[in-house]
Amino acid sequence: MSSKTRYHYAADLDPATPVVLASDYDAMLTPRKSPMSDDKPVRIDVELPPAEAQALAQFVKRVTWSGMRACAVDEAECYAIRAAIDTLQKALAEADYAPR
Repeated sequence: MSSKTRYHYAADLDPATPVVLASDYDAMLTPRKSPMSDDKPVRIDVELPPAEAQALAQFVKRVTWSGMRACAVDEAECYAIRAAIDTLQKALAEADYAPR
């Protein structure tokens, strides 16, 4: 644990719980390289237990535009999220995880 993470600002925190300071958080938000700036496709191979695959399939079926928009920094990123979710849904369906 770094010296920055040992300071706690709330009385109800366990002293063993690391806390991320605002300066650390700001550093985490600073993009090093935009993942959308490269046109090269990214391949992600994932193994999931059947229950998790089913839960993920249900999630991507149920997630709404407003839910995605709330997580996106702008409309363009929201469309990128939707496209990625569509691709994920297709992959799950090919693995026989396509909820009705």
